[in-house]
Amino acid sequence: MSNDENATPRLRAASEALADGSALVLPKGVYHLFEDGAAKMWLAPSNNRAGEKAVAISLCGKRDVTIDGGGSTFVCHGQVFPFAAQDCDNVTIRNLTVTTRHSSCAGFTVESNDADGFTIRLDAGTCPYSVADGHIEFQLDGHAVSTRDGRISLHALDRIAIVYLMARESPGDKDAFPAPFLGVDAEELGDGRVRFRYYGDSHRKSVACPYAVGEKIVANLEERRHRDAFFFEDCRGVTLEDVAIRRFGGMGIVAQRCSDVTVRRVEAMPQEGESVSTTADIVQLINCYGRATVEDCAFGWALDDPINIHGNYLVVENASGRMARLRVGHPSHEGFFPCRPGDEVEFSDAGSRAVMARARIVGVEPDAGDRFAVLVETDAPIDGVPSGALMENVTLNPSVTIRGCRFTHCMHIRLSGRGPFLVERNRMEHGLSALLAMDMAGYWSESGRIGEMTVRDNDFIDCNAMGGDAFVQIGVEGHGADAPKIHGRILFENNRFAGVKGRRYAVAGVRDFSERREKQQFVFFGDSITDPAHIGCTANYWEFLAEDLGITPLVYGVNGHQMKHLDGQAEKFAAEHPEGADAIFVFAGTNDYNSDVPLGEWFSETMEMTNHNGKEVMRRHRAFVYDDTTFRGRINILMRRLRSQWPSTPVYLLTPLHRGYAAFGPENIQPDELFANGAGLFIDDYVAVVKEAGNVWAATVIDVNAESGLFPLFPEHAPFFHDAETDKLHPSAAGHRRIANAIERHRLV
Repeated sequence: MSNDENATPRLRAASEALADGSALVLPKGVYHLFEDGAAKMWLAPSNNRAGEKAVAISLCGKRDVTIDGGGSTFVCHGQVFPFAAQDCDNVTIRNLTVTTRHSSCAGFTVESNDADGFTIRLDAGTCPYSVADGHIEFQLDGHAVSTRDGRISLHALDRIAIVYLMARESPGDKDAFPAPFLGVDAEELGDGRVRFRYYGDSHRKSVACPYAVGEKIVANLEERRHRDAFFFEDCRGVTLEDVAIRRFGGMGIVAQRCSDVTVRRVEAMPQEGESVSTTADIVQLINCYGRATVEDCAFGWALDDPINIHGNYLVVENASGRMARLRVGHPSHEGFFPCRPGDEVEFSDAGSRAVMARARIVGVEPDAGDRFAVLVETDAPIDGVPSGALMENVTLNPSVTIRGCRFTHCMHIRLSGRGPFLVERNRMEHGLSALLAMDMAGYWSESGRIGEMTVRDNDFIDCNAMGGDAFVQIGVEGHGADAPKIHGRILFENNRFAGVKGRRYAVAGVRDFSERREKQQFVFFGDSITDPAHIGCTANYWEFLAEDLGITPLVYGVNGHQMKHLDGQAEKFAAEHPEGADAIFVFAGTNDYNSDVPLGEWFSETMEMTNHNGKEVMRRHRAFVYDDTTFRGRINILMRRLRSQWPSTPVYLLTPLHRGYAAFGPENIQPDELFANGAGLFIDDYVAVVKEAGNVWAATVIDVNAESGLFPLFPEHAPFFHDAETDKLHPSAAGHRRIANAIERHRLV
């Protein structure tokens, strides 16, 4: 199907008629899914809005079935659930893309921000909107979202800055909001521009607009989480593979009380030209069991977590004998009770998390008149359990593997539960806020004591750059460093950290936490910037690399050395370390510039005879120039040694930094880089030669001249250099930190 015809009735009929042990294979096409003709199912996805849902493809009680989209695209209209499965065995969904007709976000740019309010310009192509009586309303496909009905959340795209948009009469319990809000009246200015004026709300959570002029923001128009792209409940054996989620208003994949869940080669990335994939979590597994595997996936640009695996606490209302009345701990858990006959449960104190009783569930009876309450019967007396205690299901805890995935520009990876957890060979980068292992009884009433977790061989690149003072956060909500030690064994092993803001770890409440790294040896050749004597600084860039990457630095840099001296440094290294190193770094050239060294040539040329296809022909022939009086010749001499003596070792060439003014004495005054040297060359010319050397000698060039952000020509950069008056040539420790960050952005050995 390629037009806007409603495919829901046909797909619903085909899925409901699907026989056990069979597959539904669809012709490749574009299938539009509307609410009209969908199955009506009462669903209670945890952390979402419960209620009657319109489901296009419903699977109930099926066994050994597959839905193969054949490469098709499913376009969702209104609030339709594209897929939902209950009480199924061995369900596979593959080879399809899910998107929505309209984006569930309204993008805009902040045009002004002052004491009275702020003005925005909505992006072209944003869904229709209107402004009346101080309220703003967006017309989505089949329904509207307005501040008349409640809050609308706003999200910055490049940092964590979430606030709610509220008009005077917007309903909602402001005290319960998880984020602050903007109390504003909306005014239409025309041409996609809207002015929001503060009306003076005095509530403690009322704030001013936190966004800068020119900053890109999105309004989440699906914050209430009416639907999920894929929903599974009480299923045994679930596989999603080769699936793409391009944009979706809500969560991507939700599985609850399911066993053996596999998410393989799933990509949740924004539609081309857009900024957001899902407006909520991409994958959420709640009280699952057996095995849970997420592998070879790519998740990015969600407004919430890429992965959230947890259990849900139930709160004790009263307990007597072997009976207990329990309530869900968060309103979004309405109708979902993580307890089944035969499951082992623990009752614990809400503050200390001390376990007060253990039992098995014998019977479960939800309250027909109260979807937030359930009555359970246990196999042992629980008289001593007080009101307010927490009940956690011990049985519904999966063994989790997250392997070979890429995560970028999302909130947190949240992992909770007895496990074991194995997180290996993933790349987490650019804005991923945190790797959380938290027991969160208060915030979202999410349980989990970590039994065992291993995090190994991952790359953490520029993580928590959007906010937060530590990347790995392990603890117990409501407690700080004194958290009760409810978590078991947690091991971080051979992970690579690069550019992580603040601390790498904030760990509390863990009985056995350890970090192990295999020490690689990196050798550094260079000049004063590499010299271990700390010229102009208290710490060199290679010391930051050692701290971040766990490597052992072997340092041969010498103050004043030019490129011609580095061959001698390499010779000394070879004598002292005949086994070589895991990587070689070359950082020189600034002294060659200051000494007026001519650039020279890489090659000399002659005309020589050679055999081509059995015939002797005269051809141009070139040979390396090994001339230690020219810059290119000096690099050739050094690289000849490195490439012949250590042929399998990666070589990283670092470009010279920008140069500021320096005065080291009456006869050693060096002007800044705006002046050419005595040979009429600028520092840029030497930078360009180092870049050329990467191609000439098959080496990786790290352009710290550009990527470090060090620019001594401006006085605002003085803190990154040794002395604002006499030495803006040598970086300070803060400057070396930036050099290290630039190096770490590259994938090193």
